[in-house]
Amino acid sequence: MEPMRGPVEEMAAHFSKIAKGKEKIVVKYDTDGDGLSGALILYRMFEKLGKKDVIYVQSPSPVYRVEDGLRDAQDYGEAHFIFVDGENNNDSEDGLSIVRKGAKSVSIIDHHLSTRKKAPGEMVVTPIWHGLGYEYTSGFLCFEVARRVCEANYDILWKSSLYCDKSTLKFELTSEIEEVGLVLDYISTIMDHEKHSMKFIDELISNRRMTHMEYLTAKDAVDTATALASSIARVNTLENGMLLVLVEVGRIVESGEFPPRGKITGRVHDAVIEKKGNEGKAIVTLGYTSDSVMLRANARALNLGFNGNEIINGFKKEMGNVVISGGGHAGAAAMKFNRGYEKVVLDAFARKIASLHG
Repeated sequence: MEPMRGPVEEMAAHFSKIAKGKEKIVVKYDTDGDGLSGALILYRMFEKLGKKDVIYVQSPSPVYRVEDGLRDAQDYGEAHFIFVDGENNNDSEDGLSIVRKGAKSVSIIDHHLSTRKKAPGEMVVTPIWHGLGYEYTSGFLCFEVARRVCEANYDILWKSSLYCDKSTLKFELTSEIEEVGLVLDYISTIMDHEKHSMKFIDELISNRRMTHMEYLTAKDAVDTATALASSIARVNTLENGMLLVLVEVGRIVESGEFPPRGKITGRVHDAVIEKKGNEGKAIVTLGYTSDSVMLRANARALNLGFNGNEIINGFKKEMGNVVISGGGHAGAAAMKFNRGYEKVVLDAFARKIASLHG
């Protein structure tokens, strides 16, 4: 992470400074285990520094819309804004430009692919702008910043972040990390985005017995949803030999329910990869609804040139107003589109995937 030393240390110094002031601090984080782990790391950091009036708000999407900027500018005014696991994307620029006008400062910690330019006065910590990959998760990046500010118990949180996002960085995986990771995913999905206590969440995951009970509930929900999704998944062999898996996740869970549709897509994808006879095959899985698609691709597909983020960016230009927003990583991304265009979108993905030959 040496290329990131400058931005990380700059942000650490900034957090130390604003923790001593009286201005409002607002932490907004993405709705998943990585985003919540990062927010919890910052919570423990600010608590250790004695800054106990920080506001934590879960964002419904990693895309910061114009309406989000208008609402936050109205609700929080001249605050220091910290965005975790989102917002560092072109689709968020209009919303960010609104909140920047009145904000005391804007800090972004994110690991998603991005081609946006850093605005004057912003502080951004992202591996993508420094030749590094998205395996450096947002929760892990929060840890790298926070540990330079003060010592606190961050260990289980940054490791759970890596586990939640299937990072390739090496760390010792324990049953506790697996349980905390799934519980963070679970909590971030089912709790009210506006009315929750970070203190309560912190106490819950610090209690091994309570964490295990929540884990069993979450695991049962994931296993049940995965079995249902696998039963309706369609596996197609394309002309180039790649496997394209289609699963209508909208039939399994409603938006905002647990497990989230992206997790179901990932679990079905993993099940197809592990199926006997699929060893060495390039596999892309599309979980879809009437207005969204979530994609996963294995290493073999990536080696053949599949890049979900690039395909989605291409669709934004090719399909015009059909695409609302989208992006992510090469092998794990999502796209929102106008309702009713699912066949058009799925056919377009199928053509792109079938054209790959390595």
